[in-house]
Amino acid sequence: MIPGQEPRPHRHPRPKARIFLEGRYRKLVRGLPQTIFYCPECKGRGRRCTNCGGYGKLTKDSVQELIARKVLPRYKARYGKFHGAGREDLDVRMLGGGRPFIFEVVQPKRHDVDLEECREAILRYGRGRLEITELLPVPRKRVAILKETPSRKRYRALVAVEEEPKAERLEALRGTVHEIRQRTPLRVAHRRADKERLREVRILDLESAGTGPEGPRFEITIDCAHGTYVKEWISGEGGRSRPSFAELCGVPTRCLGLDVWEVLGPFPALENGRRMPAFPEPLDWGDWKAGHEDPWDLDAGDQARGAGGDREEDPPPEPPSL
Repeated sequence: MIPGQEPRPHRHPRPKARIFLEGRYRKLVRGLPQTIFYCPECKGRGRRCTNCGGYGKLTKDSVQELIARKVLPRYKARYGKFHGAGREDLDVRMLGGGRPFIFEVVQPKRHDVDLEECREAILRYGRGRLEITELLPVPRKRVAILKETPSRKRYRALVAVEEEPKAERLEALRGTVHEIRQRTPLRVAHRRADKERLREVRILDLESAGTGPEGPRFEITIDCAHGTYVKEWISGEGGRSRPSFAELCGVPTRCLGLDVWEVLGPFPALENGRRMPAFPEPLDWGDWKAGHEDPWDLDAGDQARGAGGDREEDPPPEPPSL
């Protein structure tokens, strides 16, 4: 500094402009992760990684990318973030009324975007795989509200049993509520503390679904507390979930397919009396089953399980440094 010259005032960097768009999505296929499925070996960097072939991720698409590829160009932005109200496994579909989410646009150079035209572009691009509601601009604080609201979930599962349970025992389970104790599942024990959690599961319905290669099958519908490990509850995982569905049936059980049908909230209403984005009508299992030759899409689920993936309520792998 030149002697006698006043020091320059410290210039703080300008805050990054951000736009937050709230909606709900339905994931109609298995094998599609919610967020970018970065390779756990190279952390998304590629660099001759043999695990991902240098691609940096293990799936071509995700819910996040199907939305981002249409939203970001319209806002003339390079980056976006996806915030979901929970998450589902790679091999689990999100049907029914959909899952709330917020897509965050970072440093947009354009603001006058036709959100309905943008939504229609996403629907065309994700046809058969992804559906979303209208997108509504919301304040930043909605991100924390969506992510921190404990939300009950409603699931439908296809369950295989080694032998036919007694009919009267199954009938007695319909409508029952069970307080269960779950230890951290073995599949996530390497990154989560091994502790016991208390959860509640309500069995809403169960019915026979014929016989498959593995034996008799049943379809069950349950309502459970936030953070319940449903697949482990069905099998019992060697006593780590008690009482499990296997214990209640009195025979060994295995989850063949699992779908989320409702994310129940309750989520606080938007400001100024606006309603939250919602599909005009939730998907109905009867209509879905009638319209699909393979309503459970088990082949896609097997492929997804073979690839590994993110799990319900678990954080995604860390993205690469930018």
